[in-house]
Amino acid sequence: MSGTHQQHRPGGPIHVMDVGGSHVTAAVVAGTGAAIAPDAGPASGVATVTGGVPGAGFERADVAGIGADVGWAVRASRTRPLDAGARRDALLEVLVDAAREVAAEGAPAWTIAMPGPFDPVRGVGDFRGMGKFEALTGVDLRAALADRLGVPPTAIGFCNDAVAYGIGEWAAGAGERAARMVCLTLGTGVGSAFLDHGVHVDHGDLVPARGEAHTIRLDGRPLEETVSTAALRDAYARATGSAGATGSAGATDSAGATDATGATQHGGGADAPSVREIADRARQGDIVAARVISTTMTALGRALGPWVRRFGASRAVIGGAMAGSWDLLEEPLATALADAGAVVELRQAQLGSDAPLIGAAVWADGR
Repeated sequence: MSGTHQQHRPGGPIHVMDVGGSHVTAAVVAGTGAAIAPDAGPASGVATVTGGVPGAGFERADVAGIGADVGWAVRASRTRPLDAGARRDALLEVLVDAAREVAAEGAPAWTIAMPGPFDPVRGVGDFRGMGKFEALTGVDLRAALADRLGVPPTAIGFCNDAVAYGIGEWAAGAGERAARMVCLTLGTGVGSAFLDHGVHVDHGDLVPARGEAHTIRLDGRPLEETVSTAALRDAYARATGSAGATGSAGATDSAGATDATGATQHGGGADAPSVREIADRARQGDIVAARVISTTMTALGRALGPWVRRFGASRAVIGGAMAGSWDLLEEPLATALADAGAVVELRQAQLGSDAPLIGAAVWADGR
């Protein structure tokens, strides 16, 4: 909500929340005082950034200095369980209770990392048919939280949770302030952030629609019908003929369920082994499990590679639940990205649940 969100002292304590499908974490994030300079960029003005496609580009006000002289760390945090299917007032009270547990005296500003589909400018989401947060559809979340927290509406800001995750890794994790970086969170869906000097690029010819990787289609189908925890579980169930296979990754209700980024989940019968179990089987010599994981990551690299190349990213950071099997994911994904012509350094995310908290603080610091 550029232009209205209350400003913070650069590097000073920032109150943030990360809202997930099963929990909410409220935290205080502050600068450590360590000087961390980003990769060199234009000093001021407007830069036109072009990628691998002649004539493609986008313009942005230069923001190479966001958080540039500050290291970031989570100083205090509280996590509370959250029932995403609860009624409106119950959901709001969980968010408020978590905030009150870490709020300093006075009326601090809050920056909240919210899952999509959510409009951070208006502070309103449309979660109809998503299976999560449906009771918050159409609710002016800024006004509702401001009233309950006793702060002015201008003290409440929002950013996308997957983008916050990426910014956190860029600022204090595996991204190491790369000039251009792509971050993916792999789990029930594919969350993403295409970052230019730490700023998310959500339009133009260099990125997928809205800067969201889950909008990429692979072989004529949505990417998440091939790359998601449900799709991987379904692929293994079908390959082994075990219970839980749906017959196709997209054979669920056409509306589907959604992950924390608002992207559609498909397939994955309840009786299919979990991704962790499939990974463990692969490590124990299960050839089918290893092949399913490799095939899934090869598909991801094939779909993502052209966009990484076009965006000109020098680094790709992979986080989320599936990244816990990095020893099995890294090689096939790196190979597929290279085969697609993407010259990029591939890294596993480092910050875990701190990533969106730090990212939300860096985002707020640059408003």
